[in-house]
Amino acid sequence: MIEDSKVILNQSFFRGSWLHLQDQEFLREYCRISGQIFFNVAAFNVLTRRHPIVGYVNAYLYSPEIIRSFTEDDANELRFWMRSKGIGQTFVYSSHKYPFLKNPESNGGTLFIDLTQSEETLWSNLEQRCRTAIRKAKRNNLTVYIGGGAEYLRQWYAIYSNLAENRGFSVQPEKVLMGLMNKGWGNLFTAWCGGQLLGGVFFLFREYCIPLAAGFGIGPECRRYSPGNLVFWEAIKYAKEQGLYFFDFMGANDDPNHGPTKFKRSFGGEFIRIYKYSINGHPIKKWLYNVAVKSKKIFVH
Repeated sequence: MIEDSKVILNQSFFRGSWLHLQDQEFLREYCRISGQIFFNVAAFNVLTRRHPIVGYVNAYLYSPEIIRSFTEDDANELRFWMRSKGIGQTFVYSSHKYPFLKNPESNGGTLFIDLTQSEETLWSNLEQRCRTAIRKAKRNNLTVYIGGGAEYLRQWYAIYSNLAENRGFSVQPEKVLMGLMNKGWGNLFTAWCGGQLLGGVFFLFREYCIPLAAGFGIGPECRRYSPGNLVFWEAIKYAKEQGLYFFDFMGANDDPNHGPTKFKRSFGGEFIRIYKYSINGHPIKKWLYNVAVKSKKIFVH
């Protein structure tokens, strides 16, 4: 049975990253902080948004290897919900191929690192260029600080939001990141050199670890010292020390020359291909919604 969340629905919708939605407690709190909504369908958590005029708009379900296969009954219940209450489509992301869902799309996947391996094995799995970058950062006295509270988050967020504006990607709201940090479900790892903040990454720490938001400066120190390698390596070690099971880089491209993917692959994770399926809602509602979006008469993003 589908249960609607009781959270207030008046904030912007989360965009940009996939989440491990099987973690109900985390998702419920995320929705409470951000003002989004989730509902439960056949033991899966689905993240959606609600427009004050048109109602629920699209839904996103992420089903990686670590949870049971999505079934045809699940798909039918989700399809019924979208047709009766929703507008748009449900997007299912999974490493499985489902015969009852048509036309899967795949332009990549994600990278998992098994944190049950020893630290020595994790280090040896790094590509040579990644180990070299980490050693270089340490030789140049780069340090990684974990946490720092609201003050460090504020300083880093200025770098993060400026980078997002320059490169055109969406950002996580600062209040959401602060709320997750206060709950102990996420933490900020920042890189420093001689008292200067070079940037950092906000990681989620549940049974898994994922990078939720990353931002580094464009100054000469960042180009010279590659602080991102050291930050991610320290986060991987920290996640292992906390007893977490795996680290998920949240997205990887098939293009071997794609910069972000090349960086992620250098940490030696296992590539898991992710397939995207679309489950359509009510066709007339979807058409009307698309017309409204194109005419910009309804603000939805």
